[in-house]
Amino acid sequence: MFAALRALLFDPDSYFERRASALDGVRGFVVAAVVAVLLTVVVGAALFGLSEQMTGTTTIDNPDRPPEVFCEDGGAMPSTNGSGPDATDRCDLPAEVDRDVGELFWQAASGQLPLLFVGVGIVWFGVGIALYVAAKLANGRGSFSETLAVTAYGTVPSLLTAVAGAGLLVWFAANADLGTGDTERLAAQFRQLTVGVSGLALTGVQLVGVVWQVYVWTYGLVHAHDLPARAAGAAAGSVGALLALGVLL
Repeated sequence: MFAALRALLFDPDSYFERRASALDGVRGFVVAAVVAVLLTVVVGAALFGLSEQMTGTTTIDNPDRPPEVFCEDGGAMPSTNGSGPDATDRCDLPAEVDRDVGELFWQAASGQLPLLFVGVGIVWFGVGIALYVAAKLANGRGSFSETLAVTAYGTVPSLLTAVAGAGLLVWFAANADLGTGDTERLAAQFRQLTVGVSGLALTGVQLVGVVWQVYVWTYGLVHAHDLPARAAGAAAGSVGALLALGVLL
């Protein structure tokens, strides 16, 4: 397994040469799903690491207390269902409570992780369409199903660069002041992570990931579409250029 992974990442020409006949959409879907799960785990770990560095507290409205309109006149409103405890029984709870900023951040960020998983799948399919069109314009002979498999295999390098990027982000964050409960100051600290040396480093890691993916896609298209390496590289590079533009923007 590790030998195959090493070949995919560092010698994709030989990797796809041995597996050209096994490329299909089902295999591509499985690989894309595994990559999506692992990417979600990596991003989730990075976000959790950031939340652990947020040690400040902030004051928010108490989510366990009913809205003020239900607590007027001493909360003497009838139960909405005619039985059981009334929501206004909780009107004696404080209107505001102190909460850890890190806990609030993790609660909000973790709720977005399922969207990340779905988003990776959408990007895989969209990039597959782009690679298929680019390969056909270069007179490629492969099918869309084969191209989806190539696309999925080409996303594997993004796992390594995601780990590197996540590690850098947490490391840079460790040198920032995230121990404040002032949300505006905290937001400013996060913005600082995207500029200067830290911003350049994170962008550089992403661009390395794009170039690495293009390298893998190139030889995938060579064997899936029976293209010369130069034509396959141009097709993969055109798609990679769009991804790189997205990173820079």
